[in-house]
Amino acid sequence: MVNTSDGHALSAEHIIDARPEAIFDAFVALYDSQRPEWVTDAQLDLRPGGRWSVAFQVPDGPAFREERVLTTVERPSRLSYDMRAIYAGGPGFGTSVEVTIDAAPGGQRLRLVQRGFPTVESRDEFAGAWIASKGERIAIVAGKEALLVAEDRPAQREVILEQ
Repeated sequence: MVNTSDGHALSAEHIIDARPEAIFDAFVALYDSQRPEWVTDAQLDLRPGGRWSVAFQVPDGPAFREERVLTTVERPSRLSYDMRAIYAGGPGFGTSVEVTIDAAPGGQRLRLVQRGFPTVESRDEFAGAWIASKGERIAIVAGKEALLVAEDRPAQREVILEQ
């Protein structure tokens, strides 16, 4: 288990017009069958206690891996895991992540809370990725089932950074 009593946290929310099952499955697919080119490898055992290993090569950033241990799998409403970020030649760190999906005006609220960042900079780097890509990509993947993100109606989003 990751110690999150110290450190920094972020919370990101997206309102997506889709069924909760489609959103949950799209979140998982982001690191599996529908992964973008910056996710270079993924292995998933989708059950409590299962391991989820994901390799990243983000544009203009270092390659790194996230080694995750799933703590909760409650499709379609909740997924949580402890994560350890591992960087070649540099220090890593651990966080706890909880993803929830619940009804909200305009669709479903996809909320991600990640706690335990060792620095404001590491938190802000991860927050930038959630803002810029993941929520919209989840909406697009889920959109194979329903029209979610149109040019005139982007996903609503909010990010909260905590000290």
